[in-house]
Amino acid sequence: MFTEAVKSLPAKEVTQAPHIVNGNTLTSELGVTIQTIIRWRNKNKIPFLKIGSSIRYDLNAVIKALEVGSKKKGA
Repeated sequence: MFTEAVKSLPAKEVTQAPHIVNGNTLTSELGVTIQTIIRWRNKNKIPFLKIGSSIRYDLNAVIKALEVGSKKKGA
């Protein structure tokens, strides 16, 4: 009975665990300059975490935000 109940639940999107990186790592992963990262952050184009004076990024969330932004621009 439990198995049948679980099967009837709507499928949820599988999310990846956060991959938290600093700005230097993000620039390397994306192949852009730190100035570009700062500009995107200031325009709220990418999500970021601010802990004290440190700024960190969830690489998966940044990539997803950039993909969504490029789809909106091309539509």
